[in-house]
Amino acid sequence: MPADAPAGYDIRPATRRDQDLLAEMFRGFLEEQSDWGGMFGVESGAHPEYTAMFARLLESQAGDGGVILVAETQVESAPDSGFASPVGFLMATVASRPAFFHESSRGRIEDAWVRPEHRRSGIGRALVEAAVAWARQQGAARMILQVARRNEAGRAFWREMGFETFMDVMERDL
Repeated sequence: MPADAPAGYDIRPATRRDQDLLAEMFRGFLEEQSDWGGMFGVESGAHPEYTAMFARLLESQAGDGGVILVAETQVESAPDSGFASPVGFLMATVASRPAFFHESSRGRIEDAWVRPEHRRSGIGRALVEAAVAWARQQGAARMILQVARRNEAGRAFWREMGFETFMDVMERDL
């Protein structure tokens, strides 16, 4: 999977040993988005469930049409040790559609997050480009995602990455 990461960073597919790190980053992702309300709110004490969720996802990702990518940076105290400090992740899937559609498969970015102190370094762009390359290898003709309307920085990032709004998702409290 080609991933031209910025100098000092690496991008790789996640493995089972990453489940705790992914759960910790996912908690940061959710905490950052909790002010947006709706589907972003989570119950307190849910961290063990994130770990279990990633264990299930990592177990099934090879045959399930999905990939979880991890972005890492070199540990400054031991630069010769390789890449070891996780700074972001991206989860993507490819779904097949019935053959009567012009697009028979479509990639989807499910979740993506980079630690705030590593934003604007190019690592988010590299994660997205790696996911797009992966989806293309899976036969996807298009990549889609959802971004919260209140997430102005996220919306700007996705526009910079070439994504355009083509549909509004509406919700109603019950």
